[in-house]
Amino acid sequence: MDNNKMTSKEFFKSIQIIHFALVIGVFVLGIFAFYFHYSGLEMEGGEDMNFGLKYVVPIFAIIGVFASNLVFKNKLKDCTRKTGLKEKLNNYRSALIVKFALIEGNSFFALVAYLLTGKLLYLGLAGLLLIVLILYRPTKEKLIFDLELNQLDKHLIYDSNAIID
Repeated sequence: MDNNKMTSKEFFKSIQIIHFALVIGVFVLGIFAFYFHYSGLEMEGGEDMNFGLKYVVPIFAIIGVFASNLVFKNKLKDCTRKTGLKEKLNNYRSALIVKFALIEGNSFFALVAYLLTGKLLYLGLAGLLLIVLILYRPTKEKLIFDLELNQLDKHLIYDSNAIID
């Protein structure tokens, strides 16, 4: 198969792998942080850092969720203006990656705050952000809705073996 051609199955496999990798990254770091804290390995000065972090981490988490949606919607406007399906899909993939990265970055920030302070608030925030990231799982239905695809493009998306070029 030509490198410039892909099927809808290959496209969805690629974005689902990216999404899964980001989810697993947050989950594994969360497990590591939890184990690290409960094995008795404490960080020095965690209480001093908690004063500032207890405001910054939740604010960043909230801003991250809103920013991820805002940036995604702005990038989505560019996607819908494209004429070719392949162009739309490539731009959609990059928009999803940015959306996922904003959530993942804030999850990591919350987990680092948990590692530094041992406060369960930060672990809980990271867990909530992980749930949000899981809920953002890409599907064909979301793609069709987001990109406002016509009937022909919908057919190409649902046909797993259709070549998109």
